[in-house]
Amino acid sequence: MHQRGQMARTPWRRLATRPVYENGWIRVREDQVTLPDGKTTIYGVVECGGCVGVLPFLDAETVVLVGQYRYVSGGDPTEFIEVQTFPFDEVLRMVERDEIKDSMTIVAVLHAARRRHR
Repeated sequence: MHQRGQMARTPWRRLATRPVYENGWIRVREDQVTLPDGKTTIYGVVECGGCVGVLPFLDAETVVLVGQYRYVSGGDPTEFIEVQTFPFDEVLRMVERDEIKDSMTIVAVLHAARRRHR
């Protein structure tokens, strides 16, 4: 096990790559790689375009959230959005209760909470 730990930060070497799928938002490829221990494997790689996350505060205690049904979570491929304001403390509780699933929103809320309690 000690030897595997020593290889933990050794880069993998790509032997071959094969495009699987591509559209305007995402690219998926399959790479054949050599691992640090010399074994080979297939590794799926997903590349997404750049994005930005924002947690807008209307004032010191109120934030704006956008709610949206996401196809990958169960069905509709179009964008219908709902905009609502919430007290920040309630949004933090929503994150803690696992009611907010979007990782970018979770990170923004936890970051804001940490900065508010310095």
